[in-house]
Amino acid sequence: MSTLKKIVESKVKEIERTKEILPLKDLKKLVDVLNYEHRNFAHALSNGDGIKIIAEIKKFSPSSGNLSVDGFEPVEIAKQYEKAGASAISVLTDFEFFGGKKQHLSQVKNSVKIPVLRKDFIIDEYQIYEAKYIGADAILLIVRLIDDVQLEDYLSIAGEIGLEVLVEVFDRHDIARALKVSPYPKIIGVNNRDLETLEVDISRSIEFSSLFPPDVIKVSESGIKDKNDVLKLIDAGFNAILVGESLMRSNDKVGKIFELLGKN
Repeated sequence: MSTLKKIVESKVKEIERTKEILPLKDLKKLVDVLNYEHRNFAHALSNGDGIKIIAEIKKFSPSSGNLSVDGFEPVEIAKQYEKAGASAISVLTDFEFFGGKKQHLSQVKNSVKIPVLRKDFIIDEYQIYEAKYIGADAILLIVRLIDDVQLEDYLSIAGEIGLEVLVEVFDRHDIARALKVSPYPKIIGVNNRDLETLEVDISRSIEFSSLFPPDVIKVSESGIKDKNDVLKLIDAGFNAILVGESLMRSNDKVGKIFELLGKN
């Protein structure tokens, strides 16, 4: 069984348990009275000159093991990311495979002023309301995890409750499905990591860049290691990069972001 299938199976069970504790109808009521400040994710990725960084917080990953070289303090990491010039922060909230917790996102949201993305494997509308409840400004929707009806419904639900969406694609079929939605998503990310084999190749982003409408904010995700990778993605027309492992493995996260942004 592939890692992705294992994650999805685990996620189904996790959602079932969570619904027993807090049913969807009660969660919706809580979301209705929230007072979290919404921060504009799309604007953060497209405003001003230069490529933008979505800096990711994750403790470990199935492909690389433990990433916390100097301890795992999500709030301190988030503050370093913001200080270094990250435009947004991605918080992985999956526990079993990535060591994330939902409260990490809430803690990060309360400690920085830039937008916060909930990175998880969303397969149920419940998780969208949950993302809003814990303070997310945006969510990740992975196209290949859901069918066309779910994709359209989940984009609609997110819009209704004030969440922006980074729609993740992996191949041409995913891209075609994403662009078939009306209106099509305005933020689309190409995952350079094969979700089945976990192999990474940033040329995937470069190959697919020309397939997106000009008004789409293009994000390249995973496998971005150094300034040379960033320059290639700038040349391909990407607006932003999502960087996780390179930052999490670095003992100098501020310096690493400076390097990727060409500030040193």
